[in-house]
Amino acid sequence: MSRSSLNAADFIGARLRRVNFYDADLSNADFTRANLEGARLERAKMFAAKFEEANLESASLEASDAETAIFRKASMIKAKLDNAVLREADFTEADLTKASLREANIDDVIFDGAILSDTIWVQYQRCRSGSIGECR
Repeated sequence: MSRSSLNAADFIGARLRRVNFYDADLSNADFTRANLEGARLERAKMFAAKFEEANLESASLEASDAETAIFRKASMIKAKLDNAVLREADFTEADLTKASLREANIDDVIFDGAILSDTIWVQYQRCRSGSIGECR
C-alpha cells in the first residue's frame, strides 16, 4: 500500500500490523481502534487523520505530516515520530513511553495526560520516567 491514495479511508478496528503506508496519502482516514503495530508510515500524509485508541506500538511515522491528526488514547510505545509535522495534533492520554520525537514540529500540540516516560523529545533530551502531559 506504499504510495497509495487512501484519502478519507475507513480503517476502524482494522488489523494492519506491519502494514507499509510509506508516502501514502491517508488524509482524513479513520484508524480508530486499529492495530498498526510496527506499521511503516514514513513520509505519509495524515492531515486530520484519526488514530483514537489505535495501537501504534513500534510504528515508524518518521517525516510524516500528521498536522491536526488525533491520537487520543493511542498506544505509541517505542513509536518513531522523528522529523514529523505534528502541528496542532491531539495526543490527549496517549502513551508515548520510549517514543522518539527528535526534531518533530510540535507547535500547538495537545499532550494533556499523555504518558511521556523516557520519551526522546524534540531537542534530543530524554523525558524523565513518570512524565505526564509535559516532558520533564
